[in-house]
Amino acid sequence: MAVAGVRAMSEQPDPMMARISVAIEQSRAGKTVAAAAESDAIWAEIGGAAGDPFHRCVQAITLLCKSRASIRRCT
Repeated sequence: MAVAGVRAMSEQPDPMMARISVAIEQSRAGKTVAAAAESDAIWAEIGGAAGDPFHRCVQAITLLCKSRASIRRCT
């Protein structure tokens, strides 16, 4: 039974999640400028605070980790 606002599990990979993962890996590899640029572009494409709830939450956590990187490493 479908629930409004809840995504169904899919066998298909989620392209946006793949991009978020790439940005995280870039950051972990020390490519912080590229990771920051990609993270900002993803946030804009998602639609920021008004965008898709799932991607918005995942990306918001990623951006929070980016902004707090000097304090602790988010994993």
